[in-house]
Amino acid sequence: MLPVFTNNKLVDDTNNEIEIHLVDTRTNYVITPASTHLGSSLRLEVLVLDGDFRCEDGEGWTVDQFNAAIIRSREGKRPLLVGTLNVAMNNHGVAVIDDASFTDNSSWIRSRKFRIGVRAMPTSYFGVRIKEAVSESFTVKDHRGELYKKHYPPSLTDNVWRLKNIGKEGPIDKRLESEGIKNVQDFLKFNTINPDKLKTVHVQQLATQAYQQWDQLEEVASEMPLAAIKTLIPTSNSLREQSESQESMISSGSPNVRYLDCTETPTSSAAAAMATNSSLTSDAAAAVSANHDLFWSPSPAPEDHFVWQNSNDDLGCWD
Repeated sequence: MLPVFTNNKLVDDTNNEIEIHLVDTRTNYVITPASTHLGSSLRLEVLVLDGDFRCEDGEGWTVDQFNAAIIRSREGKRPLLVGTLNVAMNNHGVAVIDDASFTDNSSWIRSRKFRIGVRAMPTSYFGVRIKEAVSESFTVKDHRGELYKKHYPPSLTDNVWRLKNIGKEGPIDKRLESEGIKNVQDFLKFNTINPDKLKTVHVQQLATQAYQQWDQLEEVASEMPLAAIKTLIPTSNSLREQSESQESMISSGSPNVRYLDCTETPTSSAAAAMATNSSLTSDAAAAVSANHDLFWSPSPAPEDHFVWQNSNDDLGCWD
């Protein structure tokens, strides 16, 4: 029966003692040792196996493979499995495990699971091999966790912390108790009468935790919408203020404008041209379009920046 806790007796899924039957693999019928050469002295040994032991593939296993899967207790601790681990098979071909329990949980091995293995003690019989019995893998939890385990399904009289995601004496449990919700029946009544307020148990708790851990909160940067980015673009006045720096940026929105480089070779560009007034003279830069009437020429400007003017007065000044 699952879950399995330490210090609790192992029982089957009907809460009864575990029975081991001797079965003929050819007929799948239970056989009695008395009807065979095994006699009535057959004894079985109960062991703990690694949960990773492969035994469901249908190919079986060897004695050496079974022995290699046996798990011993951790150093300095009690035997991993205690109780009556050496049992006799009765004349009906049945052995009963009525007193066996784990002393340690299964979290310390890689698979985090155990299996129960049963083998015939070789000194108790002579003859053909009796294949070992192996249980399914299962997790063994510390018995202290049994005090806080959930009930599936929970009863109406169960404490509210028996429900999933509600820890005993945790923040949600305390908050519910402050509202008079102590058991599952109280929870269901409150959920029927005022479900929105029931959800607000949880929301207020998150806000309180965030306030208490304010120093640990981190600001998360998010992408700014395009419309908001456009509002941050400097105006023409701010551009003039920035032009007092050592560099000036000239941009053109027309892809048909052509420029002349130092060798007076026309080049096309739609990107901005960068220049400094230390390297710019009125004869060094000129722009002319072979196919258009619009051309740009540098003109002196006050202080240490410059502006571009076009040939057509009606187009105004280009900063």
